Amino acid sequence: MENKEKLLNDLVLSSVMKTGITLIDEQHQLLIDLVKDFENAINEDMDDHFVEGTLEELINYVSYHFKAEEELMAHHNYPGFSHHKEKHDDLVKKVIDFHERFKKKELNLENEILVFLKDWIVNHITKSDMEYVLYIN
Repeated sequence: MENKEKLLNDLVLSSVMKTGITLIDEQHQLLIDLVKDFENAINEDMDDHFVEGTLEELINYVSYHFKAEEELMAHHNYPGFSHHKEKHDDLVKKVIDFHERFKKKELNLENEILVFLKDWIVNHITKSDMEYVLYIN
């Protein structure tokens, strides 16, 4: 549990999060960097327009990354593809919902978004992504 807490607090692409697939690891690092940008925008009390732009960039990159992962899984005929894609689709819906709530100026939403994203990234990479990585390798 302590390792998970450290991953959530520091949010780095640690060795337990590396897939060994260069493209995916690079994309995971960029996702982490975008979450850190969002966190910095919140911590530096940037205006809502800037924070929203950071969130939009994250949403767009998440979709791009998921497409790359899904193409990789399809190429290797990964049997868990449908289930994994459902997890991706659920996250996209959740982040879009966060974005809509943010645009409506819901109070204290930024920290809820940040905690959710950090937790999701760590759990998704270390569990779901590692399942398809083991299959591919």
